[in-house]
Amino acid sequence: MTAQIDAVFADLDVMAVKIGMVAQLATIDAIAADLKRWSPKHIVLDPVMVATSGDRLLAAEAVDALRTKLIRSLH
Repeated sequence: MTAQIDAVFADLDVMAVKIGMVAQLATIDAIAADLKRWSPKHIVLDPVMVATSGDRLLAAEAVDALRTKLIRSLH
């Protein structure tokens, strides 16, 4: 994950980042660390936590990390 994010930021002039569904804690950790390192000017966080069928798409242990690592990092 980090290598992909680094490749995009290194090759392009990134004006904005949109974060959608992140299902696992490790993914949230990687995104949070890379956002801190690259400091994009505009960030949109649009988490998908539950499908319309009611199935959970975000692991239970990742909910707190979403709040503390991604949402708080936007302020």
